[in-house]
Amino acid sequence: MLQKMGASVQAGRFIARAGTEPKPHRNAFHMGQGTVDQLGASQAVRFVNHHRENLSGRKNCVKRTSEPLPRNRGSVHGSGGRSPKGPPALGCPFPFMDQSQPGLCLPPDSIFAPTHDSSWTAGQQAGTIAGPMTQRLFPSRHTWLADAVAGLVVGGIILALSGSYALLIFPGPLAAYASWGVTLALLSAIIIGLWTALTGTHADQVCIPQDRIAPILGFISASVIALGGTQMPSERLFSTLAVAIAVSTLLTGLAVYLLGRFQMGNLIRFVPYPVIGGFLAGSGWLLAAGSVQAATGIRLSWDNLGILIVEGRIDGWLPVAAFGYALFALSRRIRHWTVLPGTLAAAITLFYVFLALTGTSLEEARSSGWLIPALGRSSTALPGFQAVLALTDWWMVAQLGAAFTAVAMTSIVSILLNSSALDLEAHRETDLNHELRTLGVGNMLAGLCGGMVGFSSLSLSRLVKEAGGRSRLVHAAMVAVCLACLLGNQQIVGYLPRYVLGGLLFYLGLIFLHEWLVVAWEKLPRPDYAAVIMILGVIAFSGYFQGVIVGLLIATLLFVANYSRVRIVTHALSGADQRSNVDRSPGEQDILRQEGARIHILRLQGFIFFGSASSLLTQIRDLLGPGSRVSMVVLDFTRVYGLDSSAVISLRKLRELTGSVGAHLVLCGIHGRLLRQMERSGFDAQPGPNLEIQPDRDRALEWCENQILARKGSGTESGPEKDLFKRLEAHWPDTTCPPGGLAAYLERIDVEAGTWIIRQGEPSHELFFLENGKLTAQLETGIRLRTMTPGAVVGELGLYLNEPRTASIITDAPSVLYRLDRESLHRMQREQPALASAFHQCMLRLLASRLAATSRTLQNVLE
Repeated sequence: MLQKMGASVQAGRFIARAGTEPKPHRNAFHMGQGTVDQLGASQAVRFVNHHRENLSGRKNCVKRTSEPLPRNRGSVHGSGGRSPKGPPALGCPFPFMDQSQPGLCLPPDSIFAPTHDSSWTAGQQAGTIAGPMTQRLFPSRHTWLADAVAGLVVGGIILALSGSYALLIFPGPLAAYASWGVTLALLSAIIIGLWTALTGTHADQVCIPQDRIAPILGFISASVIALGGTQMPSERLFSTLAVAIAVSTLLTGLAVYLLGRFQMGNLIRFVPYPVIGGFLAGSGWLLAAGSVQAATGIRLSWDNLGILIVEGRIDGWLPVAAFGYALFALSRRIRHWTVLPGTLAAAITLFYVFLALTGTSLEEARSSGWLIPALGRSSTALPGFQAVLALTDWWMVAQLGAAFTAVAMTSIVSILLNSSALDLEAHRETDLNHELRTLGVGNMLAGLCGGMVGFSSLSLSRLVKEAGGRSRLVHAAMVAVCLACLLGNQQIVGYLPRYVLGGLLFYLGLIFLHEWLVVAWEKLPRPDYAAVIMILGVIAFSGYFQGVIVGLLIATLLFVANYSRVRIVTHALSGADQRSNVDRSPGEQDILRQEGARIHILRLQGFIFFGSASSLLTQIRDLLGPGSRVSMVVLDFTRVYGLDSSAVISLRKLRELTGSVGAHLVLCGIHGRLLRQMERSGFDAQPGPNLEIQPDRDRALEWCENQILARKGSGTESGPEKDLFKRLEAHWPDTTCPPGGLAAYLERIDVEAGTWIIRQGEPSHELFFLENGKLTAQLETGIRLRTMTPGAVVGELGLYLNEPRTASIITDAPSVLYRLDRESLHRMQREQPALASAFHQCMLRLLASRLAATSRTLQNVLE
């Protein structure tokens, strides 16, 4: 692949060009600004693929060179010798490459050309990067700083989110265990962050415990509290909730991994988009409602509105909502990566300035509810691992199966949506199955430690990109912050104002609600938007479990409605428009032209289920209504790959319908598996008075045409030799030279059934007239192209064009043929030129009639 670019690309080391002994014919990239030592082969491949378009698209951008390149034996990390000609070239020390191949270098006007700055030293070159892809892999000192800053910012945001998640997931009787909620969130961020940094595809993809999953975990927490009641001890509530969170993470990780392992990442794309939007909008509502509960300790509901508004609790949730909305408005107005971390830092600073100005101590602020309780290991003792398992109410955990399903489904959809969005923004393509496997293993590791579900964050990944982060050092800095907070007893979370943590939840909720209530109004069709609103309403007023059920029902209804609109009938044709590949006499053609409308052909496709089968039954019932001339209905199943039991019942009704009006139902193109499925479902596939089954559409049409001809008393004509010439008279142009004159140049051949007259690929030396019997033209694959009856001419194209035979001809019955070879034709042209001219015109008319029939068929098919 790399050699297509004109050189054997050898990924080894960037070597500074110093005054050292040259080695001939070294392949090289002359790169702009930079050196990197030990560039891996696979990374070099990715680098070249990334820039192939630029390298091949710019005029004179790439040129071959066999000029010997000097090589610095003291590498850029060695003696640091000065290069007299500017930045270094990429050497090629790999032994498996062909060293005799000329190199690949870039001219001075290339976008990757070196900057000829003689002041550069090899040491400076070693700290500079060549190209954007290389920057991402091996950062310079400047990029290290950007990566470290981005990682620290992301780590700080994860810390704030961990506190917010803890308030959401551990409310009411579990508030004393909020510190362990922070621990679980930070532990998940560390495990998943480290795993994806080591095995993930892209360095700029940040994976954290997810805000889309937190509201579902909040619902699980509320369900555990509700099921446990007031009698269950808090330790048992916490143990049950901790196990439920771990089980949800383990099951989600396993489901994600299996999807990637069996290459089924694209299956989730079959979930209707409005259903996904409804779940995400519902998650936004739960986040916003959770922020109110985190600020006041009161669950947001219709019953509690009076308490939240009238009874003096407005001072608890109003600052939360105000800060969350201000953060949302500011982030939409100013699109810069510093908005979120800067606003959080400013809000915390203003809070402590307010405390200082009012003389309020931290203890007073905490007792007033302005700060969350101090989070440390001493706040509440955590039961041991065995004690947690012993205290867990496993029956209660089993009752949360629907919530676990919602976590897994939301995670899988979000992983794929986020990966697709990041790929679109970065102009790249990610292996979704590899991404699923990586995140699946990471979540299973986190679940074994009791952690929460985590995957790539679209917003934080964008933040890292805008902050200049390019390498996996971002992950290292992020993990370092989380690890420092985890080892430091999370005390810093206890100093974060409650309105900041709650406001952050409210801000995240507003993002989802704005996207699916405001933006979706402009983008989605009204029925899809109504589905989003319906799911959101059920989640808000009834609960997440009910929302999942309604979402699945809506997904089913949308599938049925949308797939029912897909036309399973690709073409509807009349027998007057499409004929079988059987040659007929002029009289038979006239009969079929007049009576062909009695045949109606429906070509089916796709999967036939109860919705589409019902519409098909209605269509045929209307077709066979009063006054209809249709007496034979042909259903072509060649492109049908499956059908359900309801479709089989519709076929049984269709057979009864055709029988009641005296019509025939003809089925064709049914493969073995489909036929067995129909028989298992109770359909009698044996031919009967009004049912015929044929292997393909051509033979089904032949059967229908024979039925019409039999009713009209017409059949295959046969007789003495003169019948052949009488058939030719219909196409013969000159009556002064009758076709009987051909007899002197024809050779009679009598053959048995199954005799090969022409073999595909053989040279063409003659044509044949069929006087009696039947011939079939077919490909080597067995596909029938044409069946010919007495009066047919075969082999004329090969004779005129002098090309190999394009099909084989075999006799279906004992036949009598007349042979005209090229030598006899030439003799006819010399001896009787008028007869030869009439013969050529006859052949021309035969070919024209076939072409006209084919054109009519194509026109009807296209219409």
